[in-house]
Amino acid sequence: MFEQYTEDYFMERAREMGDALGVDTREGSVYMDAASGHCLRTAKFYEDLRSVFDLLFADTCTGDVLDEWAAQKQVYRKAATSSYYVPVFDGVAAADLVGDRFMAGGYYFVLVQNGEDFYLRSEIAGTKTNYLLKGERLIPVRNTMGLKSATLGEMYAAGTDPEKDEDLRHRWKEALSEPAENWNKQQFKTSCESYDGVGRAIITPLAYGPCTVKALIISSEGTAPPDSLIEQIQEEIDPESKGLGEGKALLGCKFFAVATGQKAVNISFDVVIASGYSLESTKEMARQELIRYMKDIALDTPDEENMVVQYMKVIGILANMAGIKDLANLTLDGQGENVTVGENSVPVLGKLTMNEAATLSR
Repeated sequence: MFEQYTEDYFMERAREMGDALGVDTREGSVYMDAASGHCLRTAKFYEDLRSVFDLLFADTCTGDVLDEWAAQKQVYRKAATSSYYVPVFDGVAAADLVGDRFMAGGYYFVLVQNGEDFYLRSEIAGTKTNYLLKGERLIPVRNTMGLKSATLGEMYAAGTDPEKDEDLRHRWKEALSEPAENWNKQQFKTSCESYDGVGRAIITPLAYGPCTVKALIISSEGTAPPDSLIEQIQEEIDPESKGLGEGKALLGCKFFAVATGQKAVNISFDVVIASGYSLESTKEMARQELIRYMKDIALDTPDEENMVVQYMKVIGILANMAGIKDLANLTLDGQGENVTVGENSVPVLGKLTMNEAATLSR
């Protein structure tokens, strides 16, 4: 709106005014030197004014202002969540270590109990702790008699970063454009997706008969959410799926929160590593890129379409990596074709096998 009002624009206007007045307008003249400060301040004023105008519109507001606008439709930014891993202890029962701190990969974790299960919860929230490998050594902060070894097991729940502006903006616009009221389909979706750690909810009306609603919950990282999150959603919307109106849902509507399943896709290929890169570092970069691709599939595939891991997309991701000079014989689950994920599941990266070679034959 005010993009044209730059310092050069005002300097040119000052020069035109000086010429009209018959004064010296050459660079370095008293008149132009005196005008330059005013032109700079005026241009800065218009730049600040443009920023203020940006905050007034849905497509350009950011940060706290976006939070305030979205909150008017009861849409709130999701907070970051911690990652959870299954611990493997030898010599001491997990129940005797609850509350203890451990370090793995440079990050601290605390052992927590959920019912009869035990998990290592990262002390920092976010996605930084999502990429630790199974079998990594756990270093206890305090000495524990009898503890022979402690290692990291499978990831139970991925950590999530605070919701980005664009994701919050999308949910806000969705709340503005779709009639989310009277517990229609859109309101079930909006309510489920408002929980921290939920990336997407796929709503299926009449899933288990008349007056039933199923919400397939996918985490913000495109993986299966933790049981505790499913329990929280279920309890707050319709406790025990009885339809008694004791939660948010209408009386008579039985609601079922269901965690998505996971389809592990094993990827294997032969590779020539580019000069200056190692197989280990390149494999880690490939692993993270493929995890991001799987996440995009899980969160962005339209509700009415099957989730598909595309063979050519995987080739493109790998071929564009700096550490990979050449690759061949790519397979997804042992086949050279797309992998279609079954209903109620999302794709996740399974075993990644990279066979290093000096040259490749095709």
